[in-house]
Amino acid sequence: MLEDSQEELQLAKLLTETDVGSCYNVVAREAKIMNQSSPDFKDLIEEYQTSKLICGYVVSGVAPYVAKNFKAKMTPREINTILESLSKDTKLVSSLIKGSMSIIQEQRKEYIQQNEAAFRAKEDKDKYLKDLVANYEISDTLQITSSDLDNIFFLRHCAWDFPDLAAKTMHEEAKRLEEEKPFKGQLLFVEVFWPKRKLMPIEDFIKENRNTKVFSEGKPMVFATDLMGHYVMFVALKICETEQNELESIILLDSTKTPYLFSTKGSNTAMQVVRMAFPEFYESGSDSP
Repeated sequence: MLEDSQEELQLAKLLTETDVGSCYNVVAREAKIMNQSSPDFKDLIEEYQTSKLICGYVVSGVAPYVAKNFKAKMTPREINTILESLSKDTKLVSSLIKGSMSIIQEQRKEYIQQNEAAFRAKEDKDKYLKDLVANYEISDTLQITSSDLDNIFFLRHCAWDFPDLAAKTMHEEAKRLEEEKPFKGQLLFVEVFWPKRKLMPIEDFIKENRNTKVFSEGKPMVFATDLMGHYVMFVALKICETEQNELESIILLDSTKTPYLFSTKGSNTAMQVVRMAFPEFYESGSDSP
């Protein structure tokens, strides 16, 4: 359970922080990066003919940057330096988003060329190019850009647990949903990319002790996360409030003004991130700060 405990925790506020809570004795925070609706991204949206809702491109591009630049242990000042860049440096964020847009939109164009019969009208092609990013496209992009990163993961909802939505999928997405069938009834599962790509139940992920390996290398755990209609990122690390006070923490990074940490899906996924990054805290079953 995620509880609002901002007053009790008395933490140093992060630069773009909007919410703070506690989840099984792990500090949970939400911080904002550059807003995906910023006019700074208008030219990119026009260049790549994408939807105006670009959270899938944002997460695909920014998550690897976060995985490389955050550390397993950081001070609030160190975190704020990165948050300042991700919330204000238009050139940096645009370059990250452009990278994912170029990959995904090129793959879509190739699919259209290979399946001309399914796209008889120009409107059909335009609609396909402007469709929202799907889970399989984030997966493909991370495989291309981040297969060598052992600290980046993709927390996904199983489409087969939402039959009405699954029935509406078309084209390549409908075919790619087949690989999710083994996870029907689990609601959430996780995808890993190192040493090779595979989809896993969360319980199996925990048994592999990936958290121990990643943290021992001085890295954070970074989860691209599907909230069913929106994508965010979670970073799991220890925040060094003082030299003697290191707090196990997760940070939800989001590219909108909407609060997600205490939403139903945000809270549920936050708990799963705690399970995978800090299983000993989750198993203790205590929510008191």
